[in-house]
Amino acid sequence: MIVQTVLQPRVMFMIMLNDMQLLAAANEHHCVFIDAIPGSGKTVVAVERFGIARYVGDDERGVLAIAFNVAAVALLKSRIQDRWGSACLSFPHNVCTFDRAYRELIHFLILHKHISWSSSYVELDVREDYRDCPGYRDDVNVSFRLSLDSSHKIIVVRERANGGRSSSGFESLDAMWDIVRFGVISYDDLHSLIDCVRQDQQLSLSVTDWLRRCYRSIIVDEAYDMNLNILWFLDRCFEAGLDITIVGDPWQSLYRWRDAVPELIKQYVEEPSRRFVKYALDRSYRFESSEQTQRVTDLREGGVLSLENGVSADVDVVLASQWSSLWHLGNNVVPLSFGKVVGYASAVCCLLLNELTLRHFGLTSPHFDDAVRVLKLSPEGLERFNEAIVAPVLSHLEIGGDVDADLIQRIESDCLRSGFLSKELDGNGRAQLAADLRSLSLRLQRGDLVPGMTVNQAKGREWDRVGVWFSKLPEVLDISKEYHRKIYVAVTRSRFSTCLLKKIP
Repeated sequence: MIVQTVLQPRVMFMIMLNDMQLLAAANEHHCVFIDAIPGSGKTVVAVERFGIARYVGDDERGVLAIAFNVAAVALLKSRIQDRWGSACLSFPHNVCTFDRAYRELIHFLILHKHISWSSSYVELDVREDYRDCPGYRDDVNVSFRLSLDSSHKIIVVRERANGGRSSSGFESLDAMWDIVRFGVISYDDLHSLIDCVRQDQQLSLSVTDWLRRCYRSIIVDEAYDMNLNILWFLDRCFEAGLDITIVGDPWQSLYRWRDAVPELIKQYVEEPSRRFVKYALDRSYRFESSEQTQRVTDLREGGVLSLENGVSADVDVVLASQWSSLWHLGNNVVPLSFGKVVGYASAVCCLLLNELTLRHFGLTSPHFDDAVRVLKLSPEGLERFNEAIVAPVLSHLEIGGDVDADLIQRIESDCLRSGFLSKELDGNGRAQLAADLRSLSLRLQRGDLVPGMTVNQAKGREWDRVGVWFSKLPEVLDISKEYHRKIYVAVTRSRFSTCLLKKIP
């Protein structure tokens, strides 16, 4: 091991890096690709590269690190702040998701009149979908999306049959535009706008100029989850002269459902004109048992997958493919989410669950922001909601209070009276609220709670003992199949042991 000393203004840190980690972290190449197995220190290296880029030299432009989901962003931010101090992430330096970067990009293009709305709005209110918007309907069969016309004006267009990413939920162009003109768009439509920008040479040049003026270096985690828009974004970074670091492992690519093209990464980094320098981190420091170490090696080389059966009471975390599955793996398991927030009832349930996960694990629900948005809560409003709704409901459940029609009616009435709901819940909303509260009630009676996460949320994390559940376990993992890669990620999160859990009816 090599002891590296890195000087930050007023503070001296000592860290331990092996030879390859040191080379990957401290090299001065313009474009760097780091191929890393689980537990090999790729996050450590990414954190080092961020800090070095941040503090070396006198370039006033920012350093940008991008991860693929909110959980990964939070983890990377925490690691950077622990290593370099909170000032390391002061403006213009930042860690964010690609969706957040896209939002800033579109905002820049609107603000500088490279693209335009039919209104004066320039701020984007990006949402999971349009479900809580006036005029949304579940039974609409037509689909619309946002696009750009020849003059770079944002418009709504009707999708061809079976085309597009998803149904917008509006029955007409006008109905959708009545919402969109105020800056409200879905993530799918944000990606549609990026598609349009990517295919326009003039706008691409504007994006390159924006990146050149704002940033000097970019670090991208999980390179094998990149899609065509992300590769285009990286090309803009390259043309802008940014230092580029991309980190990844082909076995941990989980986003093909979001159009990821992992097979293009090798082609991208081997393009001679880009002059990427590759570093392979192939030694893992995560695993504290020979069984776990051997499992990782075997799985990558076509070995048989074998897991012992276990129970949720004996693990530190539970992982599965879907949020819904996690609720059936033991009453001591508290999943961080019920799933997507799609209305008032699910928003209320999300905030109740969020308080529980914060109390016990210090973890925020991944759908917390969506719930706050659906209920239109300001910071002060959120505080009032927690005092008026969350605290009394959880106290009621903690002492074994019934989840009955009276409780549901009381929650609904309190929300309406306090202005948290604009209208009464329908039958489906009340049924959902009751079902979710019963699930919470079962867990509030336990003293041995453990968090439940989807595999996507667990990427980059590690625990001593991990329990997993999958509907079907193949004998041998195939790297070309995303389901198999998801299993690989799940069984490589533990330091000591991984067990297979049973689903409880």
